[in-house]
Amino acid sequence: MVYSHDGKPHRVLETFQRAYTGPVVHILGENGKSLILAEDSLVLAQRRVRKLTPSGQWSGVPHHHFERARVLRRTMSPPEVAVWCALRGGRTGVKFRRQHPVGPYIADFYCHECGLVVEVDGAQHFETEKAEAHDRARDAFMENMGLTVLRFSAHDVGANLTGVLDSIYQRTRERALETDPEKQWRLAEFLYPGDIVFAGIEFRPIRIVDITVGQNTGELHCIHVEETDSCVTDLCVVRN
Repeated sequence: MVYSHDGKPHRVLETFQRAYTGPVVHILGENGKSLILAEDSLVLAQRRVRKLTPSGQWSGVPHHHFERARVLRRTMSPPEVAVWCALRGGRTGVKFRRQHPVGPYIADFYCHECGLVVEVDGAQHFETEKAEAHDRARDAFMENMGLTVLRFSAHDVGANLTGVLDSIYQRTRERALETDPEKQWRLAEFLYPGDIVFAGIEFRPIRIVDITVGQNTGELHCIHVEETDSCVTDLCVVRN
């Protein structure tokens, strides 16, 4: 038996090894426990996003930004429309909002559940150093609030829309728990020292003290658990 993130015991159906060649993440916790995971494994972590109101809105939004956001929704560029057509209506499994105020800025697309911002940049974003500095400051503000920012050029969208959407979809796997919005699944490759993960069936908070990325050329040990895709370890909760 193993425990899942639902707090219930589940029967182990099989243990096996699978061939895996690619990056792996070695996580060391403050409790001295360590674990090696494929970089696309999900780990339950304390959510980084802060300064949200209970409704999911951001504090400190200038009043005129709401009207500005409405105007921007009516004047989206063709690349923005292409991305929105793929994101709207929960087609990625999560809800995105378009032209959504975030503090003093307006994000092209925002997913509250994942703490994810997607920006589509036209040519004007690359024309001057001032424009590029503005985008860097914008990204720094959002990342300081705990958000993940994905930025694509309009050329990226036109030339490789499928690749852009694949990148967005991968980050939409990082969802907050419905039962506890303060906890969020995070891809192992995007964990950092200082992040809090949860150990054991009591979900004890454990601070990550070190992260090392290496290359695996052999096999990974795996388990198949009945009626769940996650398991609790003595360092963290892992999900495939």
